[in-house]
Amino acid sequence: MKPGADWLAWTLQCLVGMAVSAGLGVYLISHSGGGAHYHTLRELWVKPDQVVPCLWGAALIGGALASHFGDQLWLRSSYLLLQPDAPAQSWASRLASGALGIFGILLLGVALFPNFRPSL
Repeated sequence: MKPGADWLAWTLQCLVGMAVSAGLGVYLISHSGGGAHYHTLRELWVKPDQVVPCLWGAALIGGALASHFGDQLWLRSSYLLLQPDAPAQSWASRLASGALGIFGILLLGVALFPNFRPSL
């Protein structure tokens, strides 16, 4: 059998990574610090019109990481004796994971960049 990508596993890992990362993004954006002097991350970083692009960016980054690393990302610390096998990858699957990650970073950067520009 010729080595190559297992596209079903790649897709499922990508979808799970996207869901987990988007959920983490929702938690970070909406979570408050607890005290009167603490601010939520949404008040500090993300304006209401930037929430959706930020969540999509986080989801794409998580999907890229999960599709590239596979079970090694999720199970590395729980299997101390037997580490999970690396996922079957091809040049196309590595390229797709990298493209998802780069697009997610760009989307997140474009959404957050206006908040960090110095005001003149």
